[in-house]
Amino acid sequence: MERLTQEFDAIGFYLSAHPLDAYAATLESQGVIKAQDLESLTPGDCQKPLRMAGTMVSKRERIGKNGNKYAFVALSDATGAYEAVVFSEVLAASRELMESGQPMLITLEGRIEDDQVRLLANKMTPLDEAVAARLDNLRIQVNDGAPVEEIKEIIDADGRGNGRILLVARANGHEVEVALPDRYAISSTTLGRIKDVPGVTDIRQF
Repeated sequence: MERLTQEFDAIGFYLSAHPLDAYAATLESQGVIKAQDLESLTPGDCQKPLRMAGTMVSKRERIGKNGNKYAFVALSDATGAYEAVVFSEVLAASRELMESGQPMLITLEGRIEDDQVRLLANKMTPLDEAVAARLDNLRIQVNDGAPVEEIKEIIDADGRGNGRILLVARANGHEVEVALPDRYAISSTTLGRIKDVPGVTDIRQF
């Protein structure tokens, strides 16, 4: 995360990865939509709150006719960029979070105007906090060269909990699943650390 922040500060975009890459499987399992999904939304989809994740790219603040501040906030996820309007109450409550550069989970209202989706942010939450309570079981796919001891150390660091973990590998042309005997407390940070281990090819919740 520190490396990605330095990249963004230096050149204005993420070069080697996106901060949300580590959360991809979790966000998919929780129905969080992506920037690339916006163009396919229908009026019916916009009848219910939308949930998106992102990191702030820029913020343009304005003062409304009533004297309250609001902002146009540009955000990005691993598939592209999008913009949301943030009114005064949410702006005040989320200012520190936005300026921290942390990944966020945003609850939004959507409205289609001139074939474009206009977004209004109703709530912004640190992504780690939003997903921490909802991590369940993990299926970790590895190749032959994966350092299993390193994966074990990362998993053990979270301690015991309720989550089950499956390690999946291919051997002699067959896929082999190994269920770890204990139950684990699985934090969202753990997902990112495991994903960075050489030889880990996929992580999914089940």
